[in-house]
Amino acid sequence: MIPELKYLVIYEKSNWPRQPIATVIPDGADRDLQSALSWAEEVSEDIIEMSIHILNHSDYWRGYFYYNDSEEPDEACPLECNSREHLDAHWEANNAGGHYDCTKYEHIVNGNIIETINHDEQESECN
Repeated sequence: MIPELKYLVIYEKSNWPRQPIATVIPDGADRDLQSALSWAEEVSEDIIEMSIHILNHSDYWRGYFYYNDSEEPDEACPLECNSREHLDAHWEANNAGGHYDCTKYEHIVNGNIIETINHDEQESECN
């Protein structure tokens, strides 16, 4: 049996007038949401809404993230979400100062990688 993996999506007030709501995804899918909920406590005054997403094991996205000021790209850790947009939101939420980076995204359907997007191909969208 595949364990139920969940992740938190936070919608909060943005500082950008053209984008009044920011999507924040602190962590990827896991059995425990405690670390993501502790992030929400830090920004509680800006939260508009929160939702818990259950990872769709038959169709999801995996990104490989690392801190470029202390790790090498080959040390990137996988993080899974239901959509590419959720990976983008995670990257943006954790990229303060440009030190959080990604090597690639993979779209996985029924256990098979059907699409790979390398970091160089998505840099302008996420950084």
